[in-house]
Amino acid sequence: MLDSEDEEVQCRTVKIAIVGEPSTGKSSLCYRYLGGNVVAGGGTQGAEVMAGQCLDLRPPVPLQLCDVAGNALATRMLSNYLFASDIILLVYDLTNLQSFEKLSIWLIKVKEIFENDVQKPLMALFGNKSDLEHQRAIRLSCVQKFASEHLMENFKGSARTGEMVNNLFTTLVARVLGIKVQRLPPVIMNGRSPLPKDPERNGHTPLSLQGISSQSLIMNRKALRKVQRKASSSILIEKYTENVRFCIICNYLGKIIPALQSRCTRFRFAPLQQTQIVPRLKEIAEAEGVKISEDGVKALLALSGGDMRKVLNTLQSTWLAYRDVTEDNVYTCVGHPLRSDINKILHWLLNENDFAVCFKHIQDLKIAKGLALGDILTEVHTIIQRVKLPPEVLISLLIKMADSEARLASGCSERIELAALIASFQVARDQVKMDASVS
Repeated sequence: MLDSEDEEVQCRTVKIAIVGEPSTGKSSLCYRYLGGNVVAGGGTQGAEVMAGQCLDLRPPVPLQLCDVAGNALATRMLSNYLFASDIILLVYDLTNLQSFEKLSIWLIKVKEIFENDVQKPLMALFGNKSDLEHQRAIRLSCVQKFASEHLMENFKGSARTGEMVNNLFTTLVARVLGIKVQRLPPVIMNGRSPLPKDPERNGHTPLSLQGISSQSLIMNRKALRKVQRKASSSILIEKYTENVRFCIICNYLGKIIPALQSRCTRFRFAPLQQTQIVPRLKEIAEAEGVKISEDGVKALLALSGGDMRKVLNTLQSTWLAYRDVTEDNVYTCVGHPLRSDINKILHWLLNENDFAVCFKHIQDLKIAKGLALGDILTEVHTIIQRVKLPPEVLISLLIKMADSEARLASGCSERIELAALIASFQVARDQVKMDASVS
């Protein structure tokens, strides 16, 4: 770049107006970029103007960030806040569908303000809170369609973690000033080295370390072993920590060596909620042409315990075995007691007076269906709480069932524990009869 061009860029201040609905993280985005951290506080009133510099460009470019309050859309001051803006950044919350839907109103208002201007501002779209991707409420296809229809730059990141924040502002400022920036080449696993040893030595500038276009590298076990032939994983992470963000996904944290754990922030993910599983489950079933009923969906949710991988594995196994995913087929596929079987067992426990006959019925059903007494106890426990029994009788029965489950877990005989279960129900029935006769 010529010296005269350097002076022109250095003298010009780029104004960036950040707009969007309240609670989308606009202020946090500004503070993260200018100060490197997020300042907690109340919402912005009117507009807050902050000065700073884009240090990733040479020479540094002066910036003026205008954080516009979410309620400014309904005021007459919006045109004053946006006056002489070079960039309009529309921010929405990835976990809040309404914040994205309201962007169309913001966009119409912004276009009205700049309708008569010869030089239009650069429009960009930023999806905030990517660290909560598991709570995403907006389809990626909808975002891409909205951005393409209105010819806007599209970004996604997190003001909380700083992900893609520098990349966002540097790219937009460079685009406005007409500065060409180098990009990192795609990272390709070739068995020798997954990343360039010295980015600056290969002719890349510090800007390239930020990466204008974010590249993802997912290493499975085979690829990771190729890397570990040259150096251990801890050395690899330590060496490239300046320009690469590593994410290690595992089932057992204890199998990660302490040297790696000390360099990582650990997150434990809670089981998924049903509202998060059902839409994705139905989308997969529709895409794969899987016939699934509503009771089949409920059965998958009941068995999964919030584990999406277990939902999909059970769905696949049931579909391959029966070509129809219903509640009975799901339970049969995994060997779980059917609801009808549990109702039969509970009927025998509550109504059969002959101990030997009750034992024979349940034992024959267990053998014929391949049921485990532990699963029977779990399902009976769920239903028995809906049966109208005196509190004292129900408490005693639940305690005995819990003791039976504990003994089963320690390796006791299922035949003996089944007999104990039948005896517990017989005692409960006798107690109910005694209470009825006394009253």
